[in-house]
Amino acid sequence: MAADPLRSQDHRLNRLASEPDSGRVPGAEFFQTEADEIESLDATISEAQSELAEAVETATEVAAYEPEEDEKVTAAVIKKALKELIDDLGGSFGESATR
Repeated sequence: MAADPLRSQDHRLNRLASEPDSGRVPGAEFFQTEADEIESLDATISEAQSELAEAVETATEVAAYEPEEDEKVTAAVIKKALKELIDDLGGSFGESATR
């Protein structure tokens, strides 16, 4: 006697429905390597952003840069300000210019 395909399907669905929900997405193990890599890259990006913010803050202090009222101080703004200071020192012969 042949097995009833519908009954077999119902049995599998009932078994799946009765299993406790683990809270995991099916197939999540398959993408775990990628998820770990994304998490690692996210941490690297966050660290780089923090270092950049600190460098911009330090350069702002060193250059004694005073931003305009609504100006956002970015790495590009500080780079330009530092370049202008270096260019100004180019024709000087003082102690700070010879360093």
